[in-house]
Amino acid sequence: MAEQDEKSWWDEAQEWVHTQASEPDQQPVAVETDELTAEELEQARWQAELGEYIDSVCGHLKLEVDAAYQQGNILLATSNTSTREEFEAFTGQCAALSVQGYTAASQLVAAGVQEWVYSVKACNEVGHWATSASGHAGSAATSESPTEIHGFLGSAVEDLQHASASINGA
Repeated sequence: MAEQDEKSWWDEAQEWVHTQASEPDQQPVAVETDELTAEELEQARWQAELGEYIDSVCGHLKLEVDAAYQQGNILLATSNTSTREEFEAFTGQCAALSVQGYTAASQLVAAGVQEWVYSVKACNEVGHWATSASGHAGSAATSESPTEIHGFLGSAVEDLQHASASINGA
């Protein structure tokens, strides 16, 4: 009995296939089974690894920018009671961040990322904004005027905010 059920199922399936194929407006469906070539697989693997590398480089830079931005906000809030040494340390932190930004961009390019890719541009922008922040922080460190110090620190924090916006978009 089970054989009879299977046979009728098979017969019905065959009949359906023949009916579908005999209708003039129906085209047989071609199923493509594209398999990737070894070269395509290698390219896909390389792109995945490069994406992970970009995430790693930019992720580290994001943390560094956030740390400098936080330090700048703390100094801005406590500028009247902070010391010249604290301003100088912040200046050094911003200068180091600038080097890290430009270095990160160079590393990405060396790894095969094109210079026009946003991640590379963002790293270069971090370098630019951190250089500006370092200049403002250095001016705060050498100033004797509390108003000037506060203003210079405010400019440095604003520069780091721009750096943060750049790298967080990457």
